[in-house]
Amino acid sequence: MTETRLSTIDFEIMNDSLGHFGKYQKFVFGLSCLGYFIPAMAVVSMTFTDNPVNYRCVVPNCDDKSSHYEENFTEWAIPEGDQCHVWTLKNNITDQCQPDVFTNSTTSCSQWLYDTSLFSATTVTQFDLTCGKAWLRPLGGSMFMIGMLVGAIVIGDLADRFGRKKGILVSVLLLGTGGVMCAVSPNYYMLLLMRVFSGAGSNGLLMLTFVLAVEFIGTKWRTFCGIMIQLSFAPGEAMTGVLAIFIRDWRWLQVAVT
Repeated sequence: MTETRLSTIDFEIMNDSLGHFGKYQKFVFGLSCLGYFIPAMAVVSMTFTDNPVNYRCVVPNCDDKSSHYEENFTEWAIPEGDQCHVWTLKNNITDQCQPDVFTNSTTSCSQWLYDTSLFSATTVTQFDLTCGKAWLRPLGGSMFMIGMLVGAIVIGDLADRFGRKKGILVSVLLLGTGGVMCAVSPNYYMLLLMRVFSGAGSNGLLMLTFVLAVEFIGTKWRTFCGIMIQLSFAPGEAMTGVLAIFIRDWRWLQVAVT
């Protein structure tokens, strides 16, 4: 117990004797701010990649490959305000698109058209997260947060045992691999799994860059730098919005953010 206390005190004395905020400490702190900037993009990216775009049912007899979200026939072919049903056709008519060929009863639809005026593609349009599957969309964010919890526990312990550097490398690997695999996921369930890895790497990188930064800084500047490093998180969030202005396909946006 005595040796542990002495070694801790000796470290602080040695650290202070080297300088509280010298050139090398500033260099490490600057890189740590970058380590705060990058995960912020991943945290906010789901606002855009999972954007809940408007959608409607594909109307039999009326819609074809050239149809868009807004069509005149939707006024009488689809119940008002209903995104999951269409009016049933009379006597299985298959070659007319007129108001009088639809009945007053509704039927569920299995295909949808999406409003692509804002985003050309999101996870909602890619995986049809509509109607009965709409609850899956916010699940993506929940899986990311579960990953952040796992990362806080596992990567934090890993860094304490084997060092900050190895912990940061593992975090970068998880964040990078998980982010890219999200972009190429063939189905939504793989995407959810990759969100866990991405979240773990994101939180691991946030924690370890913060700890690494303040450990290298003397006690005089430690509190100030511990607060200032948080400021780099906001520009990371804002940069995701800037990228989303120019990249309107969720897969490419995911790659760019990663």
